[in-house]
Amino acid sequence: MNLRDWEIIHALYERKNITRAARTLFISQPALTARVKQIEEYFGCQIILRERRGIQFTPEGEYLAKQAVNVLKQQEQIRSDVLSMKDNLGGTLKLGASNFFSKYKLPKILGDFRKIYPNVEFQVLSGWSEDIYRKMADRDVHVGFIRGDYPWRGRRDVLFEETLCVASTEPFEWMDLHKMTQINYKTDRKLIALVEDWWNENFDYPPNVGLRVDQVDTCKEMIINGLGYGIVPDLIVDDDPSIYKKTLKNPDGEPIIRKTWMYYDQDSVSVNTIGAFLRYIHSIDVKRL
Repeated sequence: MNLRDWEIIHALYERKNITRAARTLFISQPALTARVKQIEEYFGCQIILRERRGIQFTPEGEYLAKQAVNVLKQQEQIRSDVLSMKDNLGGTLKLGASNFFSKYKLPKILGDFRKIYPNVEFQVLSGWSEDIYRKMADRDVHVGFIRGDYPWRGRRDVLFEETLCVASTEPFEWMDLHKMTQINYKTDRKLIALVEDWWNENFDYPPNVGLRVDQVDTCKEMIINGLGYGIVPDLIVDDDPSIYKKTLKNPDGEPIIRKTWMYYDQDSVSVNTIGAFLRYIHSIDVKRL
């Protein structure tokens, strides 16, 4: 068994189809089929079952597919560690970031970091903060940029804070908010819970949701065009003077804030490439980017 064999098992498990796996691996289907037969002979068992619509893994195959993920992760980590030992930092930096951070902050950060360390490569996963948190817990990424608080045994540093606000093109009174059209958007569950708790503390009526959209940027455009109001982080709308904003406050009269954190493991600081990236993040004002 060599590294290519583990890549074959992983591709087959991901694609569940020999033809698609062969395309992913840039080899012919007969060559892939022949190599699978050799792998099965090596382990002395059948690892896949061919069906009309693809393939199914046997219990032995399922076990090998899980091990393939571990082997490939370990190989990539070894390569990154060795490259980072050199004076000229290199290797692959695996990052996870919330959708907002991926769009508004990360491109500038990576562009500036690459000017300093041109041999560093990046793998970026973006998604809801709860998804990035799971990637961190599974050690699929080295550093995670996450909005909201999650339990973490490693290190985490606050990068910036945002206040939540009601945004509208027209001035309004709090007492009238439940009568106005609310624009709802998909976001992570922690933010949904934060907003729902605030609403229930201040109103006896449910919000009048008249429009549902896929993301906060779409919500902003709908607000600008006078289609209703949205409850959003202030950074989303601060750049538009036409939008009227009121800050959400808790029962003590304090603004409701949401923090963006950088999550990482303490052990990773000693890896040159990761350590250099962490020091770079600590040296800049991320909120002003």
